[in-house]
Amino acid sequence: MSVLAIIPARSGSKGVPGKNWRVFDGKPLISYTIESALKSELISEIVVSSNADEVINLVSDYSEIKLHKRSHLLSTDESPIADTVLDILSEQEVMPEYLCLLQPTSPLRTSKQIDKAINLLKKSAFHNSLISMVRMDDIHPARMYRFDEEKNKVKPIIDFQKENRRQELSPVFFRNGAIYITRLSAFLKSHSFMTDPILPFEMPYLSWLNIDHMRDAVIADALIRNWKNEES
Repeated sequence: MSVLAIIPARSGSKGVPGKNWRVFDGKPLISYTIESALKSELISEIVVSSNADEVINLVSDYSEIKLHKRSHLLSTDESPIADTVLDILSEQEVMPEYLCLLQPTSPLRTSKQIDKAINLLKKSAFHNSLISMVRMDDIHPARMYRFDEEKNKVKPIIDFQKENRRQELSPVFFRNGAIYITRLSAFLKSHSFMTDPILPFEMPYLSWLNIDHMRDAVIADALIRNWKNEES
């Protein structure tokens, strides 16, 4: 079984400028993802894709990692990640069986979790892809609303369970962005890491950290420190 891990880390973030190399709890953000990938026993090859000099310089410290220098056309806000992956695959001498997408902006994952997720998909003949998720309690669709402009009032997204206590709500899950795995054959057909049928991989609630806005950056240090203590 061969697994190609891809770590996308372009520049140009508007929400948190320079987030991929910004230091959180004493370490550049991308380093958390690189190090968890390097410790994996099942990942065959790691490619970091970036157009940022800061990331390129960081990756040069890791001899085991291949660098994909992303072109300007693949580095805009509108550039689909699938196009970058296809460009990476065009440079591969040997095609992998599985693709594993590890986003630096969701750093709270371990090598053991990566390997467990890979094995889950490998063992399933039914599923094409796997996505990591966290169980949601208070942040639940039963407590969410949309605004009806015509009637000038809010309406619940779902009508049932809107008055239920947290303990009575049906389980729902949120994609935490930490691990995406897909079979290469499925990706080449759909150009997506989320090709049905999709297998869920539940992770602890505290692994939910997506650094996309300044609010996320403000709380990131505390969440990362707590995660380190839980894993130590």
